[in-house]
Amino acid sequence: VLVFLFCAAFSASAQEIPKIEIFGGYSFLHAQGGRNLHGWNGSVTTNLSSRFGLTTDFSGQYMTFEETLIFPLPNPTPLRVNFRDSFHQFLFGPRLSWRVGGRFRPFTHALFGVSRESITTEIFGLPDPPPPFTDTEAGFAMALGGGFDVRINDRFSVRPVQADYLLIHIQGFNRSSFRYSGGVVIRFGRRR
Repeated sequence: VLVFLFCAAFSASAQEIPKIEIFGGYSFLHAQGGRNLHGWNGSVTTNLSSRFGLTTDFSGQYMTFEETLIFPLPNPTPLRVNFRDSFHQFLFGPRLSWRVGGRFRPFTHALFGVSRESITTEIFGLPDPPPPFTDTEAGFAMALGGGFDVRINDRFSVRPVQADYLLIHIQGFNRSSFRYSGGVVIRFGRRR
């Protein structure tokens, strides 16, 4: 009877482990220098065991702001300058999960890859304004963090918190940022 109960418990807990988890939702990035960008975050995790998985993470955050600058032309002229800033991260790495029963499942991950930043500048107020121009930089990125999922049923979970310390290394400089994400997780398959 004890062997039967042990095997039944092991089988039940094993059935709760999905083969693949797809996450999608909102993302907020507090970048170095005080910029706050809003956007999206998505990831695909393949669970290789009950605690260990491999995650591929994609995210994008965006911000538009405007400044008025005075240029000393023949007469001081105020020019309106519009900036569109975008960050994209493409990351991959291991994830550890704790499946302790119930509806809550915390996890932690270490993700590595590439970050890309693009700033498009557009100038208004000149008789013949120049076309918009874009400056793009890319470099190594690392996200260390974690969060937790709340299981709704066998197919869906909600991820209220995923928080990451994001380090970006571009042109010899390190930039520290904070990234928050939250959204929905869809679970596929069962790993026994």
